[in-house]
Amino acid sequence: MSNPLVFILEKADLAGFQKELEKTQQSALDIRLDGVNLFTAIILCNAPVDTKLKLFTAVKRQYLIETDDIQQYIDEELEAMTPGMKEPIICKAIPFMCRHLPLMDIETLLTGLKQEGVVLSKEDKIVIKDHAVAHNQFSADRINRFFEKL
Repeated sequence: MSNPLVFILEKADLAGFQKELEKTQQSALDIRLDGVNLFTAIILCNAPVDTKLKLFTAVKRQYLIETDDIQQYIDEELEAMTPGMKEPIICKAIPFMCRHLPLMDIETLLTGLKQEGVVLSKEDKIVIKDHAVAHNQFSADRINRFFEKL
């Protein structure tokens, strides 16, 4: 049975999401969506990056107080897998999400999360940067090959 919050979150329907959340009578920080915390679920949902950031900001404003440490939720490790992978990997949500985003979306996501007080570890920054550099090198090579064949 799928969690109704996951469905609403993937549609990025904040109003519907908040209504469902209120029905659960739980703290947002105690809710686990498909095995991950609410903030991780927002980062991983299928919504566009701008919408993810709006959801993230709204949920943070509504459910966290100044003394709450958001970092513990962001740094939580999860088991993740894409259709192309043979088996799941243990990782953090932000580096995993960035593997599947174009550079402009990575910039938007990381800048927005930084504004919300999320601090990436040195290791996470290296992983994301290495992926972005490799992906863009692949893109540059592919573009060159395409135009050479024309």
